[in-house]
Amino acid sequence: MMHIAIIRKKYLDRILSGSKCIECRLTKQKRAPFGQIKTGETIFLKQSSGSYRAVAKAGRVEFKSDLTSGRIRDIRREFAEELEGDDDFWESKMDCSYLTLIWLEDVMPTNLGPTIAPLQGRAWVTFQDVEIPINAK
Repeated sequence: MMHIAIIRKKYLDRILSGSKCIECRLTKQKRAPFGQIKTGETIFLKQSSGSYRAVAKAGRVEFKSDLTSGRIRDIRREFAEELEGDDDFWESKMDCSYLTLIWLEDVMPTNLGPTIAPLQGRAWVTFQDVEIPINAK
């Protein structure tokens, strides 16, 4: 499978600089990429309201469910250095139930990625193993 992750500019900049090496998705409902991504799969990193900026491979992947605010605080402490999430991010996620952690490997800058329809608020898209047209800007 292949994936598109929509990421805010400040976090994407940190991924490209190498200081952020884990992508974290905390959600209230079970939604992609929870349970849908595996080690070795390709992730196109697209800037929120912007263009593609990188492509990476999923390294280690972890899923956790039935989270509490205490468990989220523990996750923040354990992975703070690799996640680089700010206080606003963590405060906004204290009521989430599902967690996906993805260690990003082989991050390469690119402005190419799959041609897709507007995402209508979705922050992650997963594609089956099909050929996807890659756009060049």
